Amino acid sequence: MKRYISFLVFFAISVLAQGKDVKGVVISKLDGEALHISNADIKSMSFADGNAVITSVSDAQLLIPRSQIRTISPVSNISTQYSVSFDGEKATVVNPYALKGITTAIDGAYVTTTNNNETEELTFALSGSTSNGGYEYNGVYKFTLNLNSVKIKSNRGAAVNILCGKRIAVVVEGENNLQDCVGGEQKACLYFKGHPEIEGSGTLNLTGNTKHAMSSKEYIQLKKKFEKGTINVLSAVGDGIHAGQYFQINNGSVKIRNVKDDGIQAEATNDETDELNGQMIIKGGKIDVQCDADGVVVESSVSAPAYAQAVAAPGGPGGGMPPGGPGGGGWPGGWDQEDQETSCVACLKCDSLCTISGGTIILKATGKGGKCIKVDNDLLIGAAGSDGPVISATTTGGVVSGSGENLNGQPKAIKAYGNITIDNGQITTKTSQPGGEGIECKSYLTINGGTVVCDTYDDGINAAAKITVNGGLIWTHATNNDGMDCNGREGFEFNGGVILSSGTNAPEEGFDCDNNSFVINGGTLIGTGGATSNPTKAAQPYKTVSSQNLTANSYLSLQKQDGTVICSYKVPKTLNRATVLVSSPEFQSGTSYKLVVNSTAVTNPTESFLDGVFTLGGTLTGGTNTSFTPQKK
Repeated sequence: MKRYISFLVFFAISVLAQGKDVKGVVISKLDGEALHISNADIKSMSFADGNAVITSVSDAQLLIPRSQIRTISPVSNISTQYSVSFDGEKATVVNPYALKGITTAIDGAYVTTTNNNETEELTFALSGSTSNGGYEYNGVYKFTLNLNSVKIKSNRGAAVNILCGKRIAVVVEGENNLQDCVGGEQKACLYFKGHPEIEGSGTLNLTGNTKHAMSSKEYIQLKKKFEKGTINVLSAVGDGIHAGQYFQINNGSVKIRNVKDDGIQAEATNDETDELNGQMIIKGGKIDVQCDADGVVVESSVSAPAYAQAVAAPGGPGGGMPPGGPGGGGWPGGWDQEDQETSCVACLKCDSLCTISGGTIILKATGKGGKCIKVDNDLLIGAAGSDGPVISATTTGGVVSGSGENLNGQPKAIKAYGNITIDNGQITTKTSQPGGEGIECKSYLTINGGTVVCDTYDDGINAAAKITVNGGLIWTHATNNDGMDCNGREGFEFNGGVILSSGTNAPEEGFDCDNNSFVINGGTLIGTGGATSNPTKAAQPYKTVSSQNLTANSYLSLQKQDGTVICSYKVPKTLNRATVLVSSPEFQSGTSYKLVVNSTAVTNPTESFLDGVFTLGGTLTGGTNTSFTPQKK
């Protein structure tokens, strides 16, 4: 009797399907899946051996046991998108792709989709809410994933687990909240085996209770179409965002808090031929990351990054440093003992090249040994034809210490083991604890433009091989060390720009290169500290003036003998018997000028920079002066 009834049902549907208002059939299954099948896709329907059998126009067959069918209904509207809707302890699925090899398994509110299609890019959407559910996708072909105001809390593993090694177009709309289970084996709350490309105008809130909040085996890219979109990492036991090949943001907003490892990490794969392997690429958007975790002591030494070894080789990326170069061992400045023996978190951590050409980046590392930006290769900041990025990097944590010799990890606002090149942008770094440096470069540091501000406890700017300044405005102030420090034999080369560098009392210096090469070809230089390294070559005249008593927040000015003010610098720290080094394109060798210190005001300057820290022209109030005659060398 049941077979007979079922046969009549199919017969009725086949007749109704001839009507102009009937577009297809919906087969509702007992587990909550509804198969939407268009008339245009159906070649035949039959019932045999207890199963419903549908044959497509391409002769693909779909077999559905009668025991799984709730109803079969002709309909005038057929869905064209696969969708999962969560509702508490259950989920319902609309599947229009059943004849294309897409199957579904539903267990309460846990849904698994398997896609056997290898020729057509399909779309899958998630919506609704569950506090005991999850979604897993298995497939071998690229597809689109829509997150449409979905809220998932999983008690079994990842909230969303995408096991497809291809490109996944992720469209975020509405407010989405994903949270994985505690103590599971999943790699992330939101995991991609392939490479997600994220767009849309919605919000994605992530909580990683076992490891990372978001992770991919390959790259993660936030596209230009993510302009109004937001990713909020609320917390993570591991990284906030972990990219297994490279991370790229073109637009959108990323905010990360309460992570116990790195904020965003771009990790290199074991295959050196992988595209952009280990790189971080920031072209636009906004990144706001705070990392609070303390660094920990690593008992076994960590080997130096591959880049550190390559830079020592003749013709290597560090400018062809020969073995045994500056710092010893072929590694400019020597390999950090502290980074061999500690593991410290970073707001942005990059295993290879890091390129920051645009965007707004706000970073704060509060844990011991924390870094805001840590790069194992070169760091490039700025881009031609743009204003460049705006970067604020602050550390408040102290040193990580252990019981072994030199077992410590120091906080750094920006640190790179390769070269650092700054073309433009606005970069502000601030540190407040011992070891805290603003910019530390383990190879060659070049500044071509932009504004760089470093207000630090330890060195403001430190490079192991060489510091070259061709342009830009640089203000660096170290409360307990040197303003600018380079220990390599190639030392300093200043060709242009404005460089304001303040160290603390002797033996610390405004400019410290251990009296190695110190070349002045151009630019405005004002260095203050207890001492200074001296230029070894100066095509532009300079002068070192000793025994100056400087008062914090007063002005140090360069003045012509007729009283014309060349420029003024607002001194950040009181120094007794300070050494001042000055050079200016206005200087003529053999002509006398005045160094005016402790003026209380500069009025009516022709130009003002950094909120009045550096000014051109104007009139001085008060101060005492010392005449000097600059010379070339």
